[in-house]
Amino acid sequence: MKIYSATAVEAPVTERPGTIIQTAGGLRIAAKNGYLEIRELQLESKRRMTAVEFLRGHRIEHGEMAG
Repeated sequence: MKIYSATAVEAPVTERPGTIIQTAGGLRIAAKNGYLEIRELQLESKRRMTAVEFLRGHRIEHGEMAG
């Protein structure tokens, strides 16, 4: 997976670092002092898409760990 657009979000973290959280705006990955909010990505051999488009076709369970 390639990440084309992401933003660091400073916020209190209650999850373990690496935990994936699905939000209304897309995907967040918990880090030590905040979150990485993924906005645009591309899977191998697929087209570039927003995180919202990605989530329409891929189920992510709350609390799933990033590999």
